[in-house]
Amino acid sequence: GGDPAHNRNFKNGIKSIGEYLDTLESSSLRKVRIRGGSHMFKYYRKSCVYSMCIKQAMEEAGYDVTMVLNGVSPDEDFYYGARARHLIVSVGGYSRLMGQMVERHGGTVHGRQFVKRKKSD
Repeated sequence: GGDPAHNRNFKNGIKSIGEYLDTLESSSLRKVRIRGGSHMFKYYRKSCVYSMCIKQAMEEAGYDVTMVLNGVSPDEDFYYGARARHLIVSVGGYSRLMGQMVERHGGTVHGRQFVKRKKSD
């Protein structure tokens, strides 16, 4: 759960557990539903460990947490996330798109959002 800024390549690549907890605290939400998976097998184990650490930290902080990893198709995960009333986005483009759909449906996106950078000419 350390701060990812310890490495310049990770500074904007992941959110720390502390950042997730700070976002939850400021949102006043008490129930957390974590959905996710990895589309790249070589990152699957690391993704699962990261997700379990986040879940454990949230539970220890008193949140009601459930988690589904690779339980359903990515399309179902996207639909589930995109229809949420509240969403804390992660770092990827998939999460960013979910956040846009949440806002389009009148929901709220909490925490730091990652924006796609335009390539310079």
